[in-house]
Amino acid sequence: MQATDILWRMGSEDRVNYLHDHIDEFVGYPDLESTVVEVWATGEVGDFNLDRWQRIFSRIDISRLHGDELPSRRMYTAYRGCTTDSMEDFKGLSWSLNQRVAKWFATTQRRYFLEGMVAGFIHVEKPTVYQYRFKADDILFYYNGRDEEEIVIKPDRIPLMSDCRVSHYKAVNTRGSWLTDVEDARRMKEVQKIGSDYCNRCNLLLFDKTMAEAEKERLRAEYKAEYEVAIEKYAS
Repeated sequence: MQATDILWRMGSEDRVNYLHDHIDEFVGYPDLESTVVEVWATGEVGDFNLDRWQRIFSRIDISRLHGDELPSRRMYTAYRGCTTDSMEDFKGLSWSLNQRVAKWFATTQRRYFLEGMVAGFIHVEKPTVYQYRFKADDILFYYNGRDEEEIVIKPDRIPLMSDCRVSHYKAVNTRGSWLTDVEDARRMKEVQKIGSDYCNRCNLLLFDKTMAEAEKERLRAEYKAEYEVAIEKYAS
């Protein structure tokens, strides 16, 4: 039996909780580290479970964690976008090598979903982007399945807020009034399905070991174009 046989029968939030609660039972499974990357990549709210992820990472062989191939550099300038300037928002493992991605996360009001349902809204209060330079050894793995150029850093390498370069921005709502139209159930369902389908298709590419990287990149671009066309009808 593989670790994934149990975890992939669950929803994304339940997977994180089960992996945390049973991590000692999974230690020794040959697919454990690849499963951990998959659970992170397919989760909706990784940083919302920081304490749980800290324990998970502390119990596994982090040298076996592999996502996408990280560009080879001595130092990595990374950005973390937060909707407030609070320590609670800042203290997370997820950073991006792309400043525009971090700015989007900081400035854009959006929904987050759990198992096909709108679980809540991420409201923008004081958009803040932090910049920091990480060493390669600070990074657990790199994931670009959603074109977010995400690096997941080691829990003990979270920098001090005072050591980061800080930029503040104005909040935006690029999707129009529908973001706050909570009574429009049909529209919410369609938007969620479009986003989930796009993420799932990208995630499948990430973990396909047989497909050439050039073909993966072509398909990612194709999926992204289809996603943008589909979502546009709900953004007006």
